[in-house]
Amino acid sequence: MRGLGVVYRKELKDAARDRRAALSGLLAFPIAMPLLIAGMLFLTLQTRVDDATATLSVPVVGGAAAPQLMARLAMAGLAPDHDAHQDRAGLLAAVRAGEVEVGLVVAQDFGEALQSGAPARAWLVFDSSRPLSGAQVGRLRDAIERYGNLLGAGRLRLRGVDPAAAHPIAALAQDVSTPRSRSIILLGTMSYLLLVATAFGGAQMAMDATVGERERGSLEPLLAMPVAPAALVAGKLLAAATFMATAAGVCAMSVALAAQQLPLARVGMAAGLGPVAALGLWLVVAPYALLAAAATTLATSFAKTLKEAWTYNSVAVLAPTLPILILLFKPMEPSLPAMLVPSLSQHLLATELIRGEAVVASHVLASAVATAAAAVPLAWLAALRYGRGRLLA
Repeated sequence: MRGLGVVYRKELKDAARDRRAALSGLLAFPIAMPLLIAGMLFLTLQTRVDDATATLSVPVVGGAAAPQLMARLAMAGLAPDHDAHQDRAGLLAAVRAGEVEVGLVVAQDFGEALQSGAPARAWLVFDSSRPLSGAQVGRLRDAIERYGNLLGAGRLRLRGVDPAAAHPIAALAQDVSTPRSRSIILLGTMSYLLLVATAFGGAQMAMDATVGERERGSLEPLLAMPVAPAALVAGKLLAAATFMATAAGVCAMSVALAAQQLPLARVGMAAGLGPVAALGLWLVVAPYALLAAAATTLATSFAKTLKEAWTYNSVAVLAPTLPILILLFKPMEPSLPAMLVPSLSQHLLATELIRGEAVVASHVLASAVATAAAAVPLAWLAALRYGRGRLLA
């Protein structure tokens, strides 16, 4: 296709001259977003670890009726506070006002009930609509249940009954996950972030190649050149794809570096995302740059102004990622049929790499070919608009 190389080099030079836009596409989003998400994950992990290990003060009403229970709570890192609230009404009011996350009310007949063999009552007071109360409520409930199980086992032994008789079935768990594979629980959004960062990496360039050139008056002379519309579109598309693939590589390295800074080991996880894994992420995501470039090039060809171009570009950036929503309703593992769906295939392959599992070479090839094939009709439609001169209307 004569002229393709000329257009390609021209678009790269134009993009390089606009350093602010180039740095924004290649560095701002691909670096800032992984760091922002990593920062939020760091705070989440730190809060989870602190909630699980820090000594928790628990306001207690009626604790004098259950001294042994209070001692057990203290051993579990739950410090009973008997002076915070004198009655149940005051504790309920404090929880409703958000002054207390969780409290405990012990029945006055707690000790008598234990001696008689009747269920001894204790109420956990909390507000389930407050997200911060969940971990604290779980710690308090677990401590009370462990104490109750200990008392129950002691009662059975006093009666000459083996406590195991009360549990005829032992449902044992054997978790075969690895610390790195468990990290996908927190790092699962990174694969989607890679796709969005790839598309945004060349979105500005796609707008400048259409609406920008029309506003500068350089589009009409370009269309008058002896270059076929297909070659013209291919040159612009490949230039945008180059920027997008570069943004994908920057984002992959940023994700790997950000993941290394998270305290995953404290929650039984491990990132394991080194330079080799980052390179693998880039290789499986890079073909998506062709589809994203074709989508944004076609979308911006309909825009009359830069404001319209941003609106169309937002749709073009997010629409190709919609197949990933399938996983919300039907989780799936990487398979050859799934590799034929663009964005979904890249997401599944990137997830496998983050989990530390090897990807199948045929899956990578099928994903790349299917994604490139999906870009062809979009590029063809863009070439039609260039060929019919509709960009100048």
